[in-house]
Formats: sequence, C-alpha cells, structure tokens
Amino acid sequence: MLKNKEAARQVYAIFNCRGVIRIDFIYNEAVGAPFMLEVNTIPGQSAASLIPQQVAAAGGNLKDFYSLLVEECFI
Repeated sequence: MLKNKEAARQVYAIFNCRGVIRIDFIYNEAVGAPFMLEVNTIPGQSAASLIPQQVAAAGGNLKDFYSLLVEECFI
C-alpha cells in the first residue's frame, strides 16, 4: 500500500499537475491506505489557508513564493 506522501506524488504525476495544488485524501484504517477524494487546483490563499501557512513555516514570504510560481510558467 502507498504511504500518504507517495500517494500524493503519484496523483500529482498522473494528473500532470503543475504548481501548487491541494489533494484531499481520506485514510481507511481497515485497509491501511489513503484514498484520494479530490484534487483542488485553486487551494485557498487566505491567512488561514494551508499554502500561506506552509510558506511562512518554511521561512519564506508570499511575494517571493508567488513570483517563483509565475516564473515557473515561463520555463
């Protein structure tokens, strides 16, 4: 069975995702595996949302983060 991080990587690759997305899973205790619920291609961006919180936790700032995302589109 896949672990959570590996399941997310596989979903990202299979759906040919780019940039920042959110993949929602439910973990099935009986089977011991995550099951994908949805791929959210426009995750929240408010202060209470995961992406801004993760950028802050990594020591980054949102302006630089979004600049990198835009620049990635031109590669």
